[in-house]
Amino acid sequence: MGPWAIYWEGLELATVIFARFLCLFTVALILLGSTPLLKLVRSLRAMGLSSTLVDLFLLTYRYLVDIQKTWQRMMTAAQLRGFQWQWYRLRHWSTMVQLLGSLLIRSDQQAQRVHQAMILRGYGQSRNSDQRMTKPTPGDYWKLALAWTVSLGLIVLNFAIQFSPQFSPQ
Repeated sequence: MGPWAIYWEGLELATVIFARFLCLFTVALILLGSTPLLKLVRSLRAMGLSSTLVDLFLLTYRYLVDIQKTWQRMMTAAQLRGFQWQWYRLRHWSTMVQLLGSLLIRSDQQAQRVHQAMILRGYGQSRNSDQRMTKPTPGDYWKLALAWTVSLGLIVLNFAIQFSPQFSPQ
């Protein structure tokens, strides 16, 4: 076929590869469509998938939904201003490209703001707080007992002074 030589074995292999891709795509589509997202994420974590990959999956899903909603808002705003999409008009293609560019810039800026907020709230830090904490020593327990004793003594002294009989001078 032109400059390419087509062999029967190659067609069989291409058919097998395409069939496998179609099966995997169908199974993934059924899995994503029928399983609640949180259950799917818990299952991925239970199977040992890296928490970074699971977080990336959640953020990707969130931004795809967010981009879809923003696109619908932008198209509604354009239609309210009189825009009607006609694929054969060059000017309409230009408008659609401008809307798409605006959408991508907005989503990128929002992603940067969210990422900065996540970092400020400690995202990416070690989740195991025991690694940063030191074990208490016996001296720490004695200091705690002393602090409790002094605190209780001050509370008792406060009540004793408050309810003591007052002597009036004569």
